Amino acid sequence: MKTPLSSHVLGLKANVTSGDDDQNNHDLQTFNPLFPRGAYFGEPALIGPANHIDVHPQVDFVLLRSLTLTASWDWFWRESTHDGIYGPAVNLIQSGKTSDARYVGDQAEVMLEWRLDRHLTFTADYAHFFAGDFLKQTTSGRDVDYFSAWMTYRF
Repeated sequence: MKTPLSSHVLGLKANVTSGDDDQNNHDLQTFNPLFPRGAYFGEPALIGPANHIDVHPQVDFVLLRSLTLTASWDWFWRESTHDGIYGPAVNLIQSGKTSDARYVGDQAEVMLEWRLDRHLTFTADYAHFFAGDFLKQTTSGRDVDYFSAWMTYRF
């Protein structure tokens, strides 16, 4: 089946994972995804799926049969304001002890995928993470830019 030109696909994802409600209790209540993929919320992999709420709309534009542009936006909040934020390996990135802010930030991302032939694909990705109130209160609060490009060969 051939892909039509100038088509698009809309998608919406939303996730909620628990955070620890009591730092003085030795039972860690933060969700542990066990074996999450590294790029859970996009290629930059700045935040992992623990103590979070996110809403993630995405649209894929098929520009040509072999060229797809994906645009997405992801908003992040802490599920528990008593817990911090975690990386993809469930490593604590920033403690939540000094802030009761829930909003962590949001990330805009665009990815271009060009299928050169049935084996070879070129991909380029750009993302910008906008620091939210929680990061501004607990860190320097700087935004993050990310760019990567790669070739994939499928046998």
